[in-house]
Amino acid sequence: MLPARTHWNRSGAAALELLRGPLGLAPGTGAVVNLRDGFPSGPGRSAARAAATLAELRRVVGRAPGAPHLIDGAVLAGTVGGCTAHFEADMLTAREPDVLIRVAEVKSFPKVDDRVDPEQLGAALDQIAVYVLLARDAVGAVGADPELVSDRGLLITPHNVGLTPTLSEACVGPRVVRIRRVLAALPDADEVVAATPAGVSFGPIADTGAEEASRLDALHQIADTVGTAYAPNCLTTCGSARFCRARAVAAGAPCVTGPAAVRLLPEVLDLGRAESLTRGAPPTPQEAPAAALLASAGRLIDEAVPAPLPTRRTA
Repeated sequence: MLPARTHWNRSGAAALELLRGPLGLAPGTGAVVNLRDGFPSGPGRSAARAAATLAELRRVVGRAPGAPHLIDGAVLAGTVGGCTAHFEADMLTAREPDVLIRVAEVKSFPKVDDRVDPEQLGAALDQIAVYVLLARDAVGAVGADPELVSDRGLLITPHNVGLTPTLSEACVGPRVVRIRRVLAALPDADEVVAATPAGVSFGPIADTGAEEASRLDALHQIADTVGTAYAPNCLTTCGSARFCRARAVAAGAPCVTGPAAVRLLPEVLDLGRAESLTRGAPPTPQEAPAAALLASAGRLIDEAVPAPLPTRRTA
């Protein structure tokens, strides 16, 4: 972990100062390439930035004069379900003198007393792992050894509650392996389309001339047919998140309380059933692992309840 020298801003120059130690750069040295600006807007912008990223990586691995030590706003191409997708990494860095390439990400959640929220940290490390995987593919595409891309990610976060950044490092190697396996197992988009039940269409939902209730009914019909996969972080990325959350709340789904509850309640389909298991309801074989923890939690709750209140336990 390195202390910051200045108040943080997201520019490549500020990041270079923070990353100078891991990059092996002397004060006052280091080149930054900004790939966020200078590209026309439109459907081809991401592809153009990805091509520029490849060109810069070719310069880096070829040790070309003036090759960047930091690529700000690198865009990496990958195949997801048979389709080309583009992913923007905050930064790719290249260390002197061995050209070790590392992924660096900037996050707004703080590191307090050397600790980071585990859910946010896990999501950030998964994100870094995706970029490591794609950066290795990109380095291989320019004729260099993909292992030049390190599996040790760099994470820049605020220190405590201030604006001063701090740098952390973590190995994401196992995550890279898992993500590559997941991506390889994804069906092609054409297969997904072919498997879509007949009559399922977003057309009625997109019909702005229809009544709102009718459009919502159509959306519910699709959700009833193909399901939803709500998680709290959907609220920051998906316009349908509140719709899916409302359905999850109505169903009492564990996902409304966050991924930790989902992990702790395997095979327990709703929170009402979880509450019953805290009261000693007989579990199914599939529920047994979670039921033991829930029963223990129920006993602790009973012990903590003030004496005038009736006991919760029924079995």
